Amino acid sequence: MYDYLIVGSGLFGAVFAHEATQRGKKCLVIERRGHIGGNVYTERLEQENYQGNAVVNYTSHDAAYTRIIEHKHFAKAESPVTYITKEYPFEWKPGDEPYYPVNDARNNALYRRYAALAKQEPNVIFGGRLGSYKYYDMDKVIAAALDAAEKELTE
Repeated sequence: MYDYLIVGSGLFGAVFAHEATQRGKKCLVIERRGHIGGNVYTERLEQENYQGNAVVNYTSHDAAYTRIIEHKHFAKAESPVTYITKEYPFEWKPGDEPYYPVNDARNNALYRRYAALAKQEPNVIFGGRLGSYKYYDMDKVIAAALDAAEKELTE
């Protein structure tokens, strides 16, 4: 038995699953890709420190990725290993997964229709940027999702 079913493990789904398991919850993650994290790639390095701080942005047009995140620096963790996440850019085209909401009159009206339908679904929570049709910083997305899930479990 699982506490959470996470369908799609983009960066949001992967971080939510990690944070939920840190709170003692069991998660089942379903992903159509052969890896989790969406358009990012995470690796474990057998070294204590990789870049010296949490985030380094790469703005050069010939850089392979747009940023590297070294997660341990957010928590100031001491460890003989470190985990880094490399975020790779790509050009969106029709049929690709959307990442950011486009707040215009048409899309906001469409979102309100979907939100009304979503409220009719028992035991289903639509979260994240597209689930609430807002742009969030990732820390606020995770906090809102965990709060919504905890609320759903206690009702």
